[in-house]
Amino acid sequence: MVPVPLAFVQPSRNEPPEAWPQLDQRVLRPSRSRSVCLTCHFFRHHPGADGIPLLACHLHQGLIGQGEQIIQCCANWTDDLVRQRGWARRWPEQGMPIDDGSSRPAFSPREGWLSDGRQVLHFRPVHDARWNQALEITAGELIPGEPVPLLKRRMELRREDAIRLWRQKRQQGWKACPPQWRAPG
Repeated sequence: MVPVPLAFVQPSRNEPPEAWPQLDQRVLRPSRSRSVCLTCHFFRHHPGADGIPLLACHLHQGLIGQGEQIIQCCANWTDDLVRQRGWARRWPEQGMPIDDGSSRPAFSPREGWLSDGRQVLHFRPVHDARWNQALEITAGELIPGEPVPLLKRRMELRREDAIRLWRQKRQQGWKACPPQWRAPG
């Protein structure tokens, strides 16, 4: 396929991706970072002839050559919105929401921290599929003069059990707190 300059192409969402022009050097530029076509929000795969996937940019409505998606990007590269915002709504600053004013808990749990001043609980989602939600609960103890709590116990609970534990601790006077440690790596 011969590259067609993008300036001469009138984008049309009515055209199937197979009919889109090949993007050339006027649109794509070399990149040696993670900002490449493959990580862009507008990058998509489409089934092509003989089972070879077509690599496409939905912003420019053009095709990307095989292998070019990992070494090139355009000036309009946009981080994937899932990476930017998360696929579920963010929690407010006070930690893991167990409700949003309604009688139902939030659909997708996110990371949260609780502390009673001496002990810390870290709630972190590990399985976030609609049918199998689980959170990892890490318990730690604050040690005076130490920057990081002593990690005591780690367990994995189903979403309902984690929400029950969160509510129980809040009723006992535990308060939401900022993160007390960082995951390694």
